[in-house]
Amino acid sequence: MAIRNRARGLVAAACTAMLLSLLPSPWTLGSSPLELDPQRVRWSRLLFEASHGLNSARTEVRLAPIPAAELESSLLAAGADGPRPPPPDAGALLMVATLSTSTKLPLFSDKTWKTRVWFLPGNASALQRTRLKIGKEPDKKIFRYFPEGVRRVRAEPEDSDEAERPPEAWTKIRSDFYAYGPARAGCRDVSDPSALFYVISAADMSAGDPPLALCVFNKKTLYHAELRAAGTESLRVGYMRRRGGTDERIDKEIDALKIVLSTRADESAERKPEPFEFFEMRGDIEIYIDAASRLPVQVRGTVKNVGEATLLLTEADIAPRN
Repeated sequence: MAIRNRARGLVAAACTAMLLSLLPSPWTLGSSPLELDPQRVRWSRLLFEASHGLNSARTEVRLAPIPAAELESSLLAAGADGPRPPPPDAGALLMVATLSTSTKLPLFSDKTWKTRVWFLPGNASALQRTRLKIGKEPDKKIFRYFPEGVRRVRAEPEDSDEAERPPEAWTKIRSDFYAYGPARAGCRDVSDPSALFYVISAADMSAGDPPLALCVFNKKTLYHAELRAAGTESLRVGYMRRRGGTDERIDKEIDALKIVLSTRADESAERKPEPFEFFEMRGDIEIYIDAASRLPVQVRGTVKNVGEATLLLTEADIAPRN
């Protein structure tokens, strides 16, 4: 009986193409064959805000297509062995995420992170990421994605005088290559944490579906990530919706699909991994999307030095209906 049940499970997994294998642990190694439809993504800009005691945060996310003719010139150089661009007939998407935190706590300062991620729309495979940190101890990082790993070029100001200049003038530069190692064998594609907002909007996820497994590079390590649709909840939303130049205040109850993001680093990693972060949030992160429109409306997680925090959607730019 046990053998027949296992066989049925394998057949079901093959038919749905959602699971790679059956394992004794709750994790599925590697990544699922993503079937992302850019047409499901109706938003081009999202603004989230949060307040927690003496701390506040503001996150703006913008999404725009990059035509194939412009893609090569959009990607920056990262060493003589920089990655080749996709085929000429392949365009990409550019996500720009700006996160600003403000605090009234002593010994802490305001910070801003501006991240740009270039990725392919069909599978969220990352091509390049840039990250600029503004504030105390500023730096700029360029991540270039290769089949074997990620090359990171980090630039910092040499002194306080240089810190007043633009990042292009900073002279303290270091280049490192972070190999995926054995974990790469189970990954069809490698994505970036910021692109997960796109994934949950473009994927066909419903409550009760098997978890969506994918591989994501974060900081120095390749992570196995799971996006699990954990059910539908009634949620009150209040935000300004901009569509075709017209602003409309949305204030209503919606059916929101709760998606739980869980991650783990490969056990064979040579270095101790740093905590996985999604918009500076750590641990198991909950993302709520409007079940009807696929619009992300809320994000919950733990922020370093702040604790539990909830980002609420306050503005959204939506493409007009055809």
